[in-house]
Amino acid sequence: MKKLPLLFITLLFITACKKGGDSTTSATQTNSITDTQTNTQPTTQTGWVQLKTFPGGKRAYGSAFVINGVAYVGSGIYENRAASKILGFDDLWQYNASADSWTRKADIPSPGAFDAGRRLPFSFVINGKGYLGGGLTAGSGQTQDINMFDPATNLWTTVTKVTTGNFTMGFAASAQNIGKIVNLNSTGALYTFYPSTNQIVKDGLTISYAGVFVYSWCSASDALLLGDDGAQIFSLTQNELTEHILGSSYPTGGKPIFTQAINYNNAVYQSFGDIGNLYKFDLTTRRWSLVINKALGVSEGAVCFNIGSKIYIINGTTGSFGTYSDSVWMIDLNHVN
Repeated sequence: MKKLPLLFITLLFITACKKGGDSTTSATQTNSITDTQTNTQPTTQTGWVQLKTFPGGKRAYGSAFVINGVAYVGSGIYENRAASKILGFDDLWQYNASADSWTRKADIPSPGAFDAGRRLPFSFVINGKGYLGGGLTAGSGQTQDINMFDPATNLWTTVTKVTTGNFTMGFAASAQNIGKIVNLNSTGALYTFYPSTNQIVKDGLTISYAGVFVYSWCSASDALLLGDDGAQIFSLTQNELTEHILGSSYPTGGKPIFTQAINYNNAVYQSFGDIGNLYKFDLTTRRWSLVINKALGVSEGAVCFNIGSKIYIINGTTGSFGTYSDSVWMIDLNHVN
């Protein structure tokens, strides 16, 4: 996996900010565009299954979150080699897994008036609301906002903005109805986000990130951070790093690919080298094992999420100004483990 410069890296495992007294609300609802087909997902299968193409088009470095079994995918960029131009996306798409159908929802608030779209934003869910923010604009501008999506009203609200520094590219997850973020633009400073007040509080701790490209996943008590130099376990209850597992323990075939790791049944799932090369990290034994090895042609920037035992991988690219994908892949862990 291609390593991004430090300026383009932001480690997050959920974030927070100061109460947004000047909060703005994106109250405009986009036209509902529903793209539906007969459900093509088989009831049993032993490998990757290709589903209906993502209607938002080819892109990479977007984000996804799942609310009550319904997935939402959006943001990201597409690099047009012929025009030497980077296109950014602010759209949001709702995915109905049972019907393999997509519906366009309200656009994500743009981080810049003249620089739409964002790459590598963080996202997470707390109390049935989706939160998305941070990242870089399509033109590599820095961002400071955290936005909340209410699926009941199809509205986005900018709940807060960072008053000092930026959250540039983030990876997030939630636990215990709060958010935790490690902001690489603030030398690894740790923050806590409280959605009840939309406040962000600096915890006074730092997490080393030198040379790492970080992914994250949280349980109720711990977070697993996957970087180029190995895995780190962060205790939410103790508010400190408790374990470092060297990168030499990683499976062969490259660095982690997903911008978010998947948790299911006391294990974390991540791909290495190619999105089709899926591995499981057992949280009890602290060991990796191969789930399935099949090249699908994407080596970075894929968006992933799980709904129960099914893992979905969407979009991605072969690298900077490389080949971009609009494919959607699914694998059912119940039939491969």
